Amino acid sequence: VALENVHEDAEAVIRLGIDFATDQCRVLLSEGVSGIHFYTLNRSKATLKIYESLGIRSSDSLQHSRE
Repeated sequence: VALENVHEDAEAVIRLGIDFATDQCRVLLSEGVSGIHFYTLNRSKATLKIYESLGIRSSDSLQHSRE
């Protein structure tokens, strides 16, 4: 439903996707996964936004915070 409401606004679709992925990552991290890997071919600004939303500055800090 949320996507149907914004499907004509490209920026809103991107924000919605970032919010959705961030929520999924939070759940996974709270369940104890040791890390999260994104396949982006180093071209996704959205991945950086997700990391920022989670308060992660680098992959190394994610691994160290889970030990």
